[in-house]
Amino acid sequence: MIQFDDTLIVQIIAIVVGAIVFFWALNEYRLTRFIMQHGEEAEGRVISLIPIRDEEYPDSHEPIGYQPLIQFVTLEEVVMTVHYESSSLTQWQIDQRLMLRYLVDKPQEFRLVAHKEKVEDWLLSFMLVGAAAILFSVSAWFL
Repeated sequence: MIQFDDTLIVQIIAIVVGAIVFFWALNEYRLTRFIMQHGEEAEGRVISLIPIRDEEYPDSHEPIGYQPLIQFVTLEEVVMTVHYESSSLTQWQIDQRLMLRYLVDKPQEFRLVAHKEKVEDWLLSFMLVGAAAILFSVSAWFL
């Protein structure tokens, strides 16, 4: 029977978690780049603000921020209403106009043009963290 010591188990878990983080971020990065390069551009409008509550303080009545509900019209004249789920603390306003890009066959897949660089930076950071976890875990086997 094969026996694993605790260090090996931790290394295997770190490799698996690092790989999951890396490939998730890589997929999101590629999707963002694809939407920005090949997607259609539209002007959206914030029609509602959804409050973000702090889960640590469920009794608090004050939200810690808001996520916008954005409405835009596609090339096919279909009115789309989408929820922009972001942890950014952007100050959103009702009737705020935003430029976005979306996939023609899946308009619910969209990216805000103004947030492109910030999103790509975060995704690249996640890829680096995932790759670092894998490299450190693999290199620990050789020490």
